[in-house]
Amino acid sequence: MTIHDAHEQALIDLRELTERMLELARRAEWTAVEEARPIRETLLRAAFAQPISPELAPRAAVEIRRTLAAEQALTDLALAERERAARDLRDLRGARRGVGHYQDVIRDSTA
Repeated sequence: MTIHDAHEQALIDLRELTERMLELARRAEWTAVEEARPIRETLLRAAFAQPISPELAPRAAVEIRRTLAAEQALTDLALAERERAARDLRDLRGARRGVGHYQDVIRDSTA
């Protein structure tokens, strides 16, 4: 395998992993997404460790665009999940306050 081939393969591997992470996120498998992050970071460094040659540039551009599209979709899902989790936490805190208030009322009425 030539350096050129290895560079192209690194870009392909990066895109494929990013797309797999997106599919995991769509299935709400956030632990698996998080576990893939260090691998993705390694692939990212490998893919851009050296300049892209002019002959690889057209194919690299396609891979990079596809990777960026998957990354944006993954980011959008992660942000939506974070908002959902924050909303659930607020609801839980409200419910706990309500239970605490109810317990205070019960305690006061039996005292």
